[in-house]
Amino acid sequence: MSGYWRPFPLPERGLLKKLAKAALAEDLGLGDITTNAIIPAGRKAQAVITSKDDGVLAGIPLAREVFQLLDRHSRVHALVN
Repeated sequence: MSGYWRPFPLPERGLLKKLAKAALAEDLGLGDITTNAIIPAGRKAQAVITSKDDGVLAGIPLAREVFQLLDRHSRVHALVN
């Protein structure tokens, strides 16, 4: 799969935001009881997601929109080689 990449048109930002809101509403509902019980409010976190093998990376624009809805100061950097 190395070297193969075919761009496609991305949905407009308004649609991405609508999808992100719907996904969060379904997933979060009234909140995560365990998270609320053990993680202090306002706690900041950082994550790195890596793959051990070649694959297809999809959904970055939607993931970025989800994180922006949760925290407008969030940043998503997709490093693909």
